[in-house]
Amino acid sequence: MLLRNWQRRFREWFFVGKKARRPRPPRSMERLEMRSLMSVTPSGVAIAATEAAAFSGEVATFTSVDPASDFSATIDWGDGTVTAGTITGSGTFTVDGTHTYADEGTPSVSVTITDAFDGTTATATSTATVDDAPLTGVSSAAATGGVEGVTAGTLSGATFTDANTSAAASDFTVTSVNWGDSTSATTGLSVTGSGGNYTVSGSHLYAEDGTPSFTMTVTDDGGQTATITGTASVADASLTGSSGAMAFGGTEGMFPAFLVGTNFTDANTGAAASDFTVTSVNWGDSTSATTGLSVTGSGGNYTVSGSHLYAEDGIYGFSMTVTDAGGQTATITGTAIVADASLTGSATATAGGTEGIANSSVLSGATFTDLNPGDHSAEMTAVITWGDGGPTSIGTVSYDSGTGTYSVDGSHTYAEEGSYSISIAVTDAGTATTIITGSASVAEADTLAVVSTPTIGATEGTIFSSTALATFSNSGYPTQTSSDFTAMINWGDGSSSAGTVSGSGSALTVGGSHLYADELAAGTASVVLSDDGAGTAVATAIGAANVAEADVLTPVAATVSATEGTTFTGAVATFSNTGYATSPASDFTATIDWGDGSSTTLGTVSNSAGTLTVSGSHLYADEGSNTLTV
Repeated sequence: MLLRNWQRRFREWFFVGKKARRPRPPRSMERLEMRSLMSVTPSGVAIAATEAAAFSGEVATFTSVDPASDFSATIDWGDGTVTAGTITGSGTFTVDGTHTYADEGTPSVSVTITDAFDGTTATATSTATVDDAPLTGVSSAAATGGVEGVTAGTLSGATFTDANTSAAASDFTVTSVNWGDSTSATTGLSVTGSGGNYTVSGSHLYAEDGTPSFTMTVTDDGGQTATITGTASVADASLTGSSGAMAFGGTEGMFPAFLVGTNFTDANTGAAASDFTVTSVNWGDSTSATTGLSVTGSGGNYTVSGSHLYAEDGIYGFSMTVTDAGGQTATITGTAIVADASLTGSATATAGGTEGIANSSVLSGATFTDLNPGDHSAEMTAVITWGDGGPTSIGTVSYDSGTGTYSVDGSHTYAEEGSYSISIAVTDAGTATTIITGSASVAEADTLAVVSTPTIGATEGTIFSSTALATFSNSGYPTQTSSDFTAMINWGDGSSSAGTVSGSGSALTVGGSHLYADELAAGTASVVLSDDGAGTAVATAIGAANVAEADVLTPVAATVSATEGTTFTGAVATFSNTGYATSPASDFTATIDWGDGSSTTLGTVSNSAGTLTVSGSHLYADEGSNTLTV
């Protein structure tokens, strides 16, 4: 009470104008006067707060002997907001307050303490450090619907929260991204939302398929960050292979067929050629090697290059599978055209042998080569033409791996001796052919011997005929046919003709016929049997020919009338030949005795149908009758 009274008196003095003597406080109150509000400096307390989060706590302190009820406090929070503070304590007082900052920062805070009795004030200042409200990002975001290089994956569930529920979406920026594919573009990303809940929207085009993990950082205008993580699901872009590919230029076993038009496309136009591998091939010949195949191209269009060596000629359907880095596949199909490798035959084939001996003529030197390396003898066919007009035969083909040469083996039975041209047509499983040429020299087998000689008994003017003038044997080739021989008959009258050979090698018979013009006594007749063609076998059977007389002459008297001193010319006699009417006049001679003692002369004989007429010429010296003898 003493203090209150003094304070009242002091105010009256002060406001009246200080004309009266300043009232002296009671002696017992002098110490209180020294501790009045005016003599105490309050101290501000630094504030640590977070935006959008209510701060409640001490903001200032001061000391006084008066009770707390004598004071009031106002707090200017530095953000335009002033609120009443709460004073607690005794002797030493604290001022507490509650406030929510809307934004981060370092506002200056002032606390004014007012004496409720006299209205005096004291102010304390401090700084509030208002932190940015924390952001919290999810770890379950996704980017779906993407196809590598074709369709961008769209973000979903990329959300975050801000403890400052009043923050506008415009306060946030996606400041960094790691898309998981070594790219970090933030282009096109935006933030929407309010009330503390926000979403990042946008998309990203991945160059490759897969499930990359992505991370993005969202930063607000105060620098607070949130990390959003997630997984993208990126589908492999589809591949499309061609179906009209070809493989050209191949020759079996020699030259590979090169791929042409083995193309495929990728919907991902950004795919590198190195993303693709030819993972399987079916060449159509039971092989599947991918060695040497490579992929080139860009921009979605790619080509498989390479070649394949086919072991056999023909037309093959092939297919290959191309697989990209993500497992997407494309099938390419096509056709390979493979030429037949050429064959080359020798011209040195030979065969010997002896006629009539079975399979004695054996091929030798019948060789050929195939530009397709390796043993393909099972695919070869050799047809042998032996050159004797007989049937062909199939040769046996073998392969010499040391020389790379094929040989044709075969044998033949020649019916006749001689030289023959051999031709062997070789064909492989494809279309390649070659001709091997050569010759056969076949020895004679015939050994002829005379079994019987000719004995001819004929009559002039009558045709003589015999089917067995002579016989022969052939011990060297007993099965030889008679058609392989020729016979020549010498009839003993200076004429000869071909005989007819019949029988077989064990008994060859020669027959023939002949018309003897004149009788013949013990003429030498012979039969010569010879091998035909190139044969040298010959045998001669020598015998005798006896031809009987057939003429039967009957004279017919003739009268000659002549004149002495004049040469007579004319027929002097006639004869009839009843035995051999056709005997030629040349077979006869005529001698004329003119009956006058002169020398005889030869007459001229003519024949007409068996009537022989003798003519002559003579000069009688005297007349008279003379006996003429012819």
